[in-house]
Amino acid sequence: MNALEPALRKWYVPQELYYEFGWLQWQYTNYARELYRRYTDIGLEGYKYYDIYGNYITRGWKIYEWVQDMPKDFGSTIFKSPKFQSWFDNLLISSTRKGQYYTALTVGDQIRTVFTPLTFSKPTFNGLQLDFLSDKYALTVLASRANYPGVKLDRDDSPPSAFTDFTNFVGLRGTIQLGRFVEVGATYVNAHLVNSTIDWADYSLKGRLTTAQNSTRVRTIMIRLSDDSPEDGEGGAMLFAEQIFIDGRPADIRPEIRGGIMREGRYEANGNMQMILVYDLTKWFYVDEKGQPVDASKFKKVAFELVLANDFKVEITSNAQVNELGQPIFLTVVRAPGNIKDATNQQVVYFEYGLPTANEIYGVTFELRDLAGFSLRAEYDVNNRYRRFPIPNPEIREHSVSSDKSEAWYVTLQKLAYPW
Repeated sequence: MNALEPALRKWYVPQELYYEFGWLQWQYTNYARELYRRYTDIGLEGYKYYDIYGNYITRGWKIYEWVQDMPKDFGSTIFKSPKFQSWFDNLLISSTRKGQYYTALTVGDQIRTVFTPLTFSKPTFNGLQLDFLSDKYALTVLASRANYPGVKLDRDDSPPSAFTDFTNFVGLRGTIQLGRFVEVGATYVNAHLVNSTIDWADYSLKGRLTTAQNSTRVRTIMIRLSDDSPEDGEGGAMLFAEQIFIDGRPADIRPEIRGGIMREGRYEANGNMQMILVYDLTKWFYVDEKGQPVDASKFKKVAFELVLANDFKVEITSNAQVNELGQPIFLTVVRAPGNIKDATNQQVVYFEYGLPTANEIYGVTFELRDLAGFSLRAEYDVNNRYRRFPIPNPEIREHSVSSDKSEAWYVTLQKLAYPW
């Protein structure tokens, strides 16, 4: 530092020796017990940080910051300082403990994270993991901006990675130890689309349509029926009847049927054969309760009923569900269990159309460890997949949501013969 009058230096120059080292002018220096620490350039000590009221907090570097500000364009920002990689090798860990209680916060690009075999297991999780552990309880919280987790910046003053449309991932896993042998747990994981221009009050774990998803009006919907076991060449999808519903009303729209074969008054698709039902929504409208005409630009909900039998597989797409080349992307709606070939499973299949917005799994686990040589592990989970119908109409703020539900479970039993 340059020479300065002591009175001015006291008030206008940071008192680094006092704040950092606790040195006082009149104190005798003895380094026998507390060893001497060399002078550090104050330029290497980072920046001063203050709270929202202007009170000084600390001095240091901002290594990682994740902010979600809504409603706002580019409302999701992640900042990763160059030091995140160079100093910390892409891994930050903060931990504390008191008695039997342990807590750790981990921020990294490649964290090995496992919940259960049926819910979540990822060797390179990119995000935040908060863990708590005690003698009886254990809890883990995960959070990540899954599709854009942020990249290392070149400079500390570089702008953060900001997006308006993104995918948030959250996960929860907790366990309770019951006695010596039994542990019971619960799990919840969810990945959902977010648009930062919506208000926090409209935030939903069922997801929201992104700007790109909600930019195209649905004019044409295509349903593909095929054989779920094409290798046997027989007993494929059998279509007896179909009906489309728009905003809860039966619509008089007859589909164009491509492929398949007509046999005894019904359509069939066996082996590698495919049958596609094409619905043109622009040819139909209705008059609502207020006497106003409603056309395809204002449809809020489109659903289908199909009477099917045998080993069928149902997939769906639309003109709004395409890849970068404009090619349709078919997503599976339902598949027939087993490989029925005699039409004894004839049934009505109902489903609603929408673009995927969220996927969640929740469930419970039970584990019995080493009781008289026996160990048992069981898990039951429910998977919900959410969709919303796109309406690029500024007058319509809420989009109808539909979902598919699946269940999965397993039980394993192990016996250790020795020394029992």
